[in-house]
Amino acid sequence: MRKPFTLIEVIIALALFVGLSISCVTLVHGLTSSMESQTARSKHVESLVLLDRTIKKMFTNMVPFKWRDLDNQSVPHFGGYSDRIRFAYLNRINNLQDGGLRFAELFVNDDAQLVAVYQTRPFVEGVQANEDAYQSVLSEGVDSVEFSYVSVAENEQSSENLEWLEDWDEDRLDIPLGVRIMIRWQNENAESFFWRTAGNSYYERWGAWKNGEEINR
Repeated sequence: MRKPFTLIEVIIALALFVGLSISCVTLVHGLTSSMESQTARSKHVESLVLLDRTIKKMFTNMVPFKWRDLDNQSVPHFGGYSDRIRFAYLNRINNLQDGGLRFAELFVNDDAQLVAVYQTRPFVEGVQANEDAYQSVLSEGVDSVEFSYVSVAENEQSSENLEWLEDWDEDRLDIPLGVRIMIRWQNENAESFFWRTAGNSYYERWGAWKNGEEINR
């Protein structure tokens, strides 16, 4: 006849079972959390790659653009501010009527989204004026965005000495050598991007430039 388990043996067995159960639950929870974290991180990296690819296409094709106002003065289209940027860039021609220039503005809207407004005509006085303008959401959950601009240092005639500017002088007819974007998300993470522009040589298609002013050649 088999000897029955004692109370102490039963308590020890139950304790071992509870301990193993807790360990298993902890392990499964850890694995689940790790997988969720990896999935979230993968999605974030994918969104960063897409964001970089989208903005890079515009910024690396950014070119100077100007027109004459009612006083026959050259008015630059580029607007570089700490919290938004407005510029012209070269785009593949899909429609001869639209041409190969696109005009865009990037900023964070009231819904915590980094958006880009595109149109085929300039922003007149900085105001969206095209009926064909459309908006694209580049990233969500954005707390703030900071733009900064690279320029040749004042009174310099070469690109050996550069300086960072928080705002671009509205009277300058040239564009920055490069643009940096610092994006801060609502989860307190931050990412920084930097792109050179297409109009980044000392002698541009529109003429020679020195400290933002056009030089007659």
